[in-house]
Amino acid sequence: MITANNMIPVAFQFGESDFEIALLEALARATSKYNTSVTLEPNTYSLAPIVISDATLVAGCSITDACAVPSVLKNTRIQMNEACKICLTDLSDGEFEVYGIDPVFPEPSTELENQKSRQQALQLTFSGLKTYWLGNVGYVAGDLLVPAKLAAYKKDNGQWNKILAANPPHYVIPQNSALTLALQMTMTYDQALAILDGVIAKQSLSMQMVTNSAKTAWTTVEIFDIIQAQRQKNELAGIRFVAIENEFGNFDSFVYRDIQWIKYEHFSAAIKDFATGVADTLLLPHRIILTIGLPMLSFPKPVDSSFRSQFYEVSKSWEAGTMLTIMHPEAVAGDYYVVAY
Repeated sequence: MITANNMIPVAFQFGESDFEIALLEALARATSKYNTSVTLEPNTYSLAPIVISDATLVAGCSITDACAVPSVLKNTRIQMNEACKICLTDLSDGEFEVYGIDPVFPEPSTELENQKSRQQALQLTFSGLKTYWLGNVGYVAGDLLVPAKLAAYKKDNGQWNKILAANPPHYVIPQNSALTLALQMTMTYDQALAILDGVIAKQSLSMQMVTNSAKTAWTTVEIFDIIQAQRQKNELAGIRFVAIENEFGNFDSFVYRDIQWIKYEHFSAAIKDFATGVADTLLLPHRIILTIGLPMLSFPKPVDSSFRSQFYEVSKSWEAGTMLTIMHPEAVAGDYYVVAY
């Protein structure tokens, strides 16, 4: 069992050979920042956090109200498949040599299969976790700078769009409305700190009743980097940086007013995929989500590699493909979020 930053892959034992599958390993590394429960079972439903509200007391011994069942969340199954074709007669001399392929009678080698498997696993993970943040079933090709990415982004509504649909409190980041990228990225340390304070101040009453140490905020890269760069000011502001270490690697976070703030590169990377209609600008490049905890993210543990290949000896055509399956969670109640953009 692994517990790292509240990430708990279920039914995992060190030494299991199937954990070394490239796709699963890439997912494990990438999800270590989510600070949410991660399982290796495809959970269709998961429990929602309990939102604090006033109790309705009974009058005397009479009970008139029916009990509300604690909320559950439905998770959407997303499958993403990447496949490609290589004509082995078109390889370069260097590729023949590195992959140990006979240039006279070319056939795919173990080295080629392994490298393509790792490449597709990393690419699918990168694409899948960008979709996790900013997917939208209503996107059209014109919404993206590269229309070929549309198929990935239309798989499901991402966390950002699901959370906004819950109508959470919203703190406005003024730099997002600037008319050039240079002005969008012009932010001082004091302005960045004011954004953090503004997000905290926007909490609903029920969210305020939860201790700050139980809350986590995900932020785009630039805000985090501005805070990180000012060590002396951070000491005065009471900000301390905490390195989160686990079996999959480590990453930096900082604690401010007892809330853990995490830099999420997939979030910022997804923003850069979108067209704005205004040259030299990004679509709301600065964003923050503050919450009690995102719901469970799960992906099935395969019994075999999801990478498959097929070689056609007559044409010397080699096809390779990898499939990613991930359960995409719904958002919890809007009372338990604050968003900034």
